[in-house]
Parts: sequence; structure tokens; C-alpha cells
Amino acid sequence: MKKIFLLFLTILITSIGIAQAPIDFAPRQFFREIKKSLVVENPFVDELRTERVDLNGKFYSISTEINSDSKGYAYIGRVNSCRWGGCSSSDEASCGSVFEYFDYFILYDILGQVLAVRIYNYQATHGQEVTAKSWLKQFVGFNGEVALMPGKNVDAISGATISVNSISIEIEEKTKLLRSML
Repeated sequence: MKKIFLLFLTILITSIGIAQAPIDFAPRQFFREIKKSLVVENPFVDELRTERVDLNGKFYSISTEINSDSKGYAYIGRVNSCRWGGCSSSDEASCGSVFEYFDYFILYDILGQVLAVRIYNYQATHGQEVTAKSWLKQFVGFNGEVALMPGKNVDAISGATISVNSISIEIEEKTKLLRSML
């Protein structure tokens, strides 16, 4: 009986990592940050189409009204990271089917330079330190011209290595992609 219970518990815990809630593409923090960083009182957010089908999120153009000039851009997405082992978003296959995740957004100015990064839905057991606004400020001004390297030009956080690596990879990749689209 004890073995059956442990097997059931293992299956239950494993299935929690598989079933993820859908990404919230309109978190309250997103619109507050647009008003603060882009100084747009009533933002109109329009999805930008990209040919990349492997994105785990969406790019947006932000303006004051329909068909007006863009005031900035945004990306809202999800980072999948391993629960056990050491994989990042670019190496999900090594995780098997068990992974944790966090949802985030990046706000960009009109030239594709980072204005703000926020993690708004952290669903992982370790590494919550990356959600701190003070830590995320280091990405402000990033324009994709240099590589983001944790421990070198990105502050490392003891106990949050996977999350630090994952968000750094995502910010670098999405910034370079947006700038190529512009």
C-alpha cells in the first residue's frame, strides 16, 4: 500500500510540472510599467507578427491610439527552467517533461533598447531573487550589442543560477530579435 501511495505521489508531482497555466498577456504590472517607463497614459498595444514560430511569447508595439506611431515595444513571454538538473530555456529537451517556469515582460524604447524588465508570475521552487526590481534594473539600457554573461556583466545570485542564466539568455535573444525586426 505504501509503494502504491508513493508511486501516486510521484506521478502527481511530475504532472504538476507538465501542466502549465497559459501565459497572461495582459498583466496589471505591464500597463503600469508602460505608463511609467514610456509615459503613455492610455496605451494601445498591438501584436507584432514575426516569422519565428518557436517563440514562447509575443512582441507588441505600443502607441497612444490605433494606427499612430509607436512609442515603444514590448515582449511578454515565458521562461521554462528545470526543476532538477541544470537546463535553461535554450535547453528544455534535457529537462525531460518536468520543468518549472516564470512569466516576464520587457519594455523597449523606440530604438529597441531595454527600458524595464519585470517577472510577474514566478512558478519555480528556487531562484525567486531574480524577481527583485533592484536586480532587474541592470538590464535597463541593454541594446543587444554585447552578450549577457552571468558572473561577468550580469550579477550572479547564489542559489538562483538557473533563473539568472535563463532570464539573461531570454533578454539577450529577444532584444536582438526585436532590433532585427526594426
